[in-house]
Amino acid sequence: MKCFAVLLFAVAVFVQPALGLAEDEGCLIDALRNYTALRTAALMEANPILSPEAAVGLRRMEEAYCYRVAYCIIGDPKAESSRQIPYAAEFTTCLRDEALEQYGKK
Repeated sequence: MKCFAVLLFAVAVFVQPALGLAEDEGCLIDALRNYTALRTAALMEANPILSPEAAVGLRRMEEAYCYRVAYCIIGDPKAESSRQIPYAAEFTTCLRDEALEQYGKK
């Protein structure tokens, strides 16, 4: 249960936009550093086999990380409609890359 609470906190941290850092690479570094620390902590507390709740929580953490990465690279998609498609593409690319990294190329 503690692992699930950590995962919920992680999602809340990542969903917050990186205010003022949309053009700064510090935004990406911060996103990666937070994601790595929270994912490592969650996996260290989990049993050798993840519960379904923990697996879903980790997936939500990946999604929140990818939202943050897309925001850092593209900026706020709500600010200009021309950013919506590049934002979605960056988010999708990030999720794909995370899946390939975790499960390997097939």
